[in-house]
Amino acid sequence: KKSVLGYIGCISGAEMKNEYVKLIENAGFKEVKIIEETRLPAEMVFSDSTAKAIMKELNLTKKNAEELLNSVVSIKISATKP
Repeated sequence: KKSVLGYIGCISGAEMKNEYVKLIENAGFKEVKIIEETRLPAEMVFSDSTAKAIMKELNLTKKNAEELLNSVVSIKISATKP
């Protein structure tokens, strides 16, 4: 839970939220609902040495990094398959 590298590894094959929902619907699921969204804690990123090095290498300002963080979410979905 406290590893930025763990989070990065987890999101490396991520889909866009709308596309992911569409894939679930295309698989035959009905009543697809997003029931929770979780974002990577910013304070964790800004205190992590690896994240700081990546931000420096990419020349990201804190504001740019916050915008980037807000674009990545983990979602929990509820659906039924008839």
